[in-house]
Amino acid sequence: MFLLTFKFQPEDVACQYCTRYKVCRQQQDTCPWLRERLEAGVVSYAELMLSLLDTPNCPIDCRRLTELLESYPGNLWNSESHQTNYRWLESNIPLGRPDTNRRLASVYLLSATPKLIQFSKSCCMSGSYCRQSAANTENLSDSELTMLVAAFNMLTQPEPPPLGSLLSPDRADFFSTRHIAHALLIAKFGPDVLKVQD
Repeated sequence: MFLLTFKFQPEDVACQYCTRYKVCRQQQDTCPWLRERLEAGVVSYAELMLSLLDTPNCPIDCRRLTELLESYPGNLWNSESHQTNYRWLESNIPLGRPDTNRRLASVYLLSATPKLIQFSKSCCMSGSYCRQSAANTENLSDSELTMLVAAFNMLTQPEPPPLGSLLSPDRADFFSTRHIAHALLIAKFGPDVLKVQD
């Protein structure tokens, strides 16, 4: 049995050593080795968010993206309880296969607010298809409902859905847009996204 213990270091993924450095600069907006650079911890929040613009029909316009970048609080958690609730949900609620990035992305969304975590806990205690759980959605705000729908879409679809299908045009506000964008990054690149600081 062979265990893979290699981890990329910042010096391993420097752009000047990339064999496609000049090609990438001329033909692509996003680095094709973003996942490896993310693992090494050398990707900024701005570069990560800009990678979302490569998706076709991205609904985040330049003004909204600028607002998201300027108001970045320094990490992807909106509060300390968000991170605590994420860890609890990740280990206690059977949302799917434990090794899928989409599962982690949906857990990130379901733990974003106290009402969403309460809804998730009630689903966990009473079964995921409980009628009483559906009634609990009446207490959720439009922003929370948007994130709840996005979380369930990530769990039920075979591929991460495009950002446009997750952001409801009449309900998506700044808070839900930021969290859904973060969740899509987690679904695309894995839990290393949560380590981005600057």
